[in-house]
Amino acid sequence: MKKKILSLVLAICLIVPCVFMLTACGGLKTGVEYKLKEVSVVWPNDETKELVLGMAEMTEEEFNANISESIDNGLSFTFNEDGTVSATQGGETDEEVMYYTLDGDTITIYDSEEKTEDDIEMSLKVDGSKLIMEQTIELGDTMSYGMKAVFER
Repeated sequence: MKKKILSLVLAICLIVPCVFMLTACGGLKTGVEYKLKEVSVVWPNDETKELVLGMAEMTEEEFNANISESIDNGLSFTFNEDGTVSATQGGETDEEVMYYTLDGDTITIYDSEEKTEDDIEMSLKVDGSKLIMEQTIELGDTMSYGMKAVFER
């Protein structure tokens, strides 16, 4: 019986530090570059897809190639300790200063230091070492489609 209790105590002593280490590995890391790794589009129906492709004057293959190019051009974000965000694409850092807030697992990026509702550029969810942006793009009052982008450090 003493061996079982001792084994249980030892197991708990080993598990608790592991849980804390795993928790520390997740979350937003400042000063770290998050690179775009994946983009996907969710079409609710063929009518919406054809409308969007027609407006963009692209075939589905060209549209998908355009998405792949965004990934290949290295779109990335770096969240700085001073509350600013640096965006880089194709090796060039955007000169426009953006700002962010972190509330729980939600990062909100603003185009103004005032950080008002009107200044919101996008929101991302922190999921371990990934940032996930899911967005619904409205096309008038009756149509929309979804887009998901995944950034990894």
